[in-house]
Amino acid sequence: MHGIGGPVVVAVSGGPDSTALLLALHEIGLPIVAAHVNHHLRGAESDADEQFVRELCDKLGVTLHVKDGSLDPDQIRRHGIEAAAREVRHARLKEIGGGSHIATGHQKNDQAETVLMRLMTGGGLAGLRGIHPVRADGVIRPLLEVSRAEIEAFLRERGVVPRIDRSNADPRFLRNRVRALLAQFDPSVIDNLAAMARQAREQWTILEEIVDHIDDSKTTSDETRFESFPPEAWIRRALLHRHIRSMGSSASASRATSSCCEERASGSSGANPSPSTHSRSSYGRGIPRSSPKSGQRFASRGTRHPARGTLSSSRTTATRDSPSATAATATASSPSACPKRKS
Repeated sequence: MHGIGGPVVVAVSGGPDSTALLLALHEIGLPIVAAHVNHHLRGAESDADEQFVRELCDKLGVTLHVKDGSLDPDQIRRHGIEAAAREVRHARLKEIGGGSHIATGHQKNDQAETVLMRLMTGGGLAGLRGIHPVRADGVIRPLLEVSRAEIEAFLRERGVVPRIDRSNADPRFLRNRVRALLAQFDPSVIDNLAAMARQAREQWTILEEIVDHIDDSKTTSDETRFESFPPEAWIRRALLHRHIRSMGSSASASRATSSCCEERASGSSGANPSPSTHSRSSYGRGIPRSSPKSGQRFASRGTRHPARGTLSSSRTTATRDSPSATAATATASSPSACPKRKS
């Protein structure tokens, strides 16, 4: 919580997750302003969402910024309604936030859904990292270790009835189908998928360290540089991933490009080991041979979600497993502190 410059912009749709986030950050006394982006996609229901957020912020005494998030038909045709809305929402939140942090209400179930979707669509290790708790652009997800059930209990205790977006049950959207699928299994599956995302982020950080230490500066030709890559396919994939990013490609790069990179990365290697202590000592010059415990070396990169615990503030005491406690510790681990509707 210390070290954050200016108030945190809380993206509030009026749904359970973002409403709980707003209440939790308000309870711990963090300087916040709220932001609501109305996409006008559900007619009167969208307007009712906005009114709910207005009344809640008025009751809490929290400054609210409301932005028009109407979508261009061309955007919808090009990207699909979900991606188009997300792009517009991010832009509007940035207008409000300036250089401040933006907090969104993503929670553990969202993380599990994302990981499962990435498994289904072939996201590789990069995709299995899931939703990042802290992003370089200042977006933070304080509730990423809090389950949907915990959030619902948190709201019931406070007598708050959030808005429900009925489109979240529309089976035309993949995430909604995945959500319905996960509901059929034991809740521990949610924890396991979220843990997989944490482990993938930690392994990716190790891989980034290895890539950082591979000296390919003596070659200028892309073809020559690729041929000089280490033979392990997982290292080649990471190097190609970095090269594509350096050329300005976004996460929405075509599947054809991704497939081509996978084929090139895997073509010369029969084995495809995961990052290991041996490989790190072989290719990562100066990298310790022993694997660090989770979080000991990676906090500065923001890849590990902070541990949950107890946090006391001048306004309230947040206890273990409550959204307030988790929001507090997560906010304290933002980039500034350490060196949405949902987005």
